Amino acid sequence: MLITEKMKSDMMDVRDEEMLCCDKCGNTNIIEKCWIFVNDVVVVNGDCYQRTEEPDDDLTWCKSCEDACRVTDLKTWKKDNPKN
Repeated sequence: MLITEKMKSDMMDVRDEEMLCCDKCGNTNIIEKCWIFVNDVVVVNGDCYQRTEEPDDDLTWCKSCEDACRVTDLKTWKKDNPKN
């Protein structure tokens, strides 16, 4: 995946408490399936955007657990798991 400088900057703006994480282990290394419309491309100020649609199954994968998981926000997970 191509990661632009703008994407890096935008990711740095997200605080820990706003990050999503695995509800089992708290790791933020999670991935989510997404449908991408490859022919719906818009270029704005040199940045390329594609239309996406979320799948029906709400499946998220934790790279740490190597298992399907639900997501929660990191702030809630830390509150519910104070020893971690």
